[in-house]
This record gives sequence, C-alpha cells and structure tokens, in this order.
Amino acid sequence: MINLNSLTKIGDVLNSEGAILALYEDQEKKFYLGSFLNDGSGTVYYAVDLYYFKSYLKSEITLKQLYLKSSSFLVKFKFRKTEKTYLKEDFTDLLQCGKDFYKNIPASMKSYQIEKDFT
Repeated sequence: MINLNSLTKIGDVLNSEGAILALYEDQEKKFYLGSFLNDGSGTVYYAVDLYYFKSYLKSEITLKQLYLKSSSFLVKFKFRKTEKTYLKEDFTDLLQCGKDFYKNIPASMKSYQIEKDFT
C-alpha cells in the first residue's frame, strides 16, 4: 500500500501551471507516479517500474499503458488534504495526457532534467 507521507518528490515529468505527472521515490527506492486527473478532481498515485517509465519517455507506450502496467492493484487518490484508496481500474480513462505518447506532448510541459536522468 502506498504511504503518501513517505514519498519524496523527484520532480515533475509534465507540468503546465501545476504538476500533471510527477515522479516520486520512497525510502525503499521504489518509484511512484502522481497523475493529475482530466476533470481536475485530484491526483492518483501508483507504483511504476523504471523499465516501463523509460518506455513511456521513449514514446513506446502511452501514459495510460504505463498506468495499466503498474503493479499497484489499489491506488491512492488525493484531493487537497483528503486521501482515499481505490481500485486502479477506477481511473484508467481519467489520467490527464493519458492517451498521448510522450513525444506528442509540447516541449514546454516536459522536464529536461527527468529526460536526462531517466533516458
């Protein structure tokens, strides 16, 4: 189970006047993504395998496909200070930029540092 209080933010992968997709790490060196939802209702957090994350950055898979490959069966949803746990399937079609390949996202939204560190 994801403990949001134990996550350290590495950086925003995608940002447009706020984080759309952010990368986190826990104390055990496991990686997580926080994806902002299309309707602005909050952010969903889930485990990510670095192999698939790199595949996303290379535009081999979409964010939605990366999300589906997550080992998380349950995800954390956060809106303001409220946290809830849901099934992963509840958010499959709600991720902002979820259907886009990374290469199709405007360069102004991407993090050069994340690309440099993970590709």
